[in-house]
Amino acid sequence: MSSEEVDKLKDEGNKLFAAKEWLKSASKYTQAIKADPNNAVLYSNRSAALLKLLKVTKATEDADTCIKLKPEWEKGYFRKGAILEEQDKLGEVWEWPKVYALLLQGKQVQDTHIQANSQ
Repeated sequence: MSSEEVDKLKDEGNKLFAAKEWLKSASKYTQAIKADPNNAVLYSNRSAALLKLLKVTKATEDADTCIKLKPEWEKGYFRKGAILEEQDKLGEVWEWPKVYALLLQGKQVQDTHIQANSQ
C-alpha cells in the first residue's frame, strides 16, 4: 500500500472520528497501521478512538506504541494522560516528564506506569 493510500485511510478515520463514529474510525486507523506499522500518528489516532469506545487496555497499548515509536512527540504522552484521567489515575501523569527526559537521553524505561510517589 502506498503512503498516499495510508494517508487516505488516516483522513477517512479522522473524518469518522469527527463525526463520532469511533468504531469505524478505529477500523480505518487499523487498516492504515497494517500498511504502515511504524507510523506513530496512526497509533495516536487509534488510541483516541479506542478511548472513546472505553477500550482502555487497547487504547493504552496504542499510546505506549506511539511513545515507543516517537518518544520526542508529545501527542503519545497526551494520549496516555487522557487514558489515565479516564481511569482516575491522574496522579501517574506527574511522572511523565521524568519518563520523557529519560527517553530523550536514550535510557530505557522499564515501567511506564510509575506511581507519582515513587522515587
